[in-house]
Amino acid sequence: MKLKRVLIIGFAILSAIALWDMVTFDPDEFELEIVNIEIDDVERNLNPTRPPDFEERRSLPSIFVEDGAGRTVTVDNMPGRLEIGSSESGEISAEYTVRIWGDGSRPARDQAEAVAKEVEVAWVQDGGRARLTLSRPNELPKGLQLLVDVRLRVPHGIDVVAEHTGDVVIEGLSGSVRLGTATGRAVVRQVQGPVTVAGRIAQVNVSRIQGPVNVSLQGGRLDIAQVEGEVVGSVSFGELVLQDVAGDVTFRVGQGTSQVRNVVGNVTLNGGYGETRISGVDGNVAVTQTIGSVRVGVTRSADLMLEMGEMQVYLEGDGGWSVDAVAEMGEIRTGLPLAREESPGRTRLSGTIGDGAHQLKMEVNRGTGVLSRR
Repeated sequence: MKLKRVLIIGFAILSAIALWDMVTFDPDEFELEIVNIEIDDVERNLNPTRPPDFEERRSLPSIFVEDGAGRTVTVDNMPGRLEIGSSESGEISAEYTVRIWGDGSRPARDQAEAVAKEVEVAWVQDGGRARLTLSRPNELPKGLQLLVDVRLRVPHGIDVVAEHTGDVVIEGLSGSVRLGTATGRAVVRQVQGPVTVAGRIAQVNVSRIQGPVNVSLQGGRLDIAQVEGEVVGSVSFGELVLQDVAGDVTFRVGQGTSQVRNVVGNVTLNGGYGETRISGVDGNVAVTQTIGSVRVGVTRSADLMLEMGEMQVYLEGDGGWSVDAVAEMGEIRTGLPLAREESPGRTRLSGTIGDGAHQLKMEVNRGTGVLSRR
């Protein structure tokens, strides 16, 4: 799903919420529309459709960093495309491509070539640390656009720290990865060490990670899959798809949709406005959501709360539950053999299913709950 589509969906969700809650004006709608326009502009700037007026590939001499703890390669923020992979030689190698666009005229090409002479990527070393830096003119001539694509290879055991604007691919590393990314597509895969990503209006894909994962995304789409450690993070606005995790999952999604499936550990999810879908969790589940819809498959204990909307809960497997389910200003429907207490604006279901080994707490305010067993 493209970023623009994700944000349009979010805008539609907020509009529906405003009608639902009988609010005639929601200032967030205006802010989100502005963000959508900004994303279109940045994506267009980072992905020109025509060939550049100037393009030149350059290589840097390979370097070594000293053995020992704290061996780190840092990449300064450079607009363009960043690729980081593994090196089998024990050396750190880098090459980069300078691309400059003008209006296609001969003067623009001459101007682009002159600007390119002032663009340089270089290494700065200090013991076991190396930093890849960018030198460029502080201001470009009017009408020129500069992108610098970087390809970096690092040996086993080196940690990577990078800030980047544009597309990023990091794969096949044995050390840790810390990435700050904006307005592009970021892929981090096949990494042995811990992975930390902070994204601003981006599409982020993290997969096949042996260590723990921590991702915070301000807006866009986040895909996480095949993680052997725990996963924690947040999505302020957009879409989360998370699956195949061996550890615990703790996440917050402010506005948007969440899909979590196939988790061996426990799942804790705090949602704002939108949809939440959770299934295939071997551990306990805890969900708190403000407005929207929640659909949860439960195999062990669960603590589920929805302020406004619809909640569907499915008891899965051969386990047993002690149930306490309450709907305030709403109702709970079930075909299970549970005691029902009715009062004006309030419904409560309670009782034991099977051996009652697990606790199931379910609360819906101003909405509807459905409790069933598969």
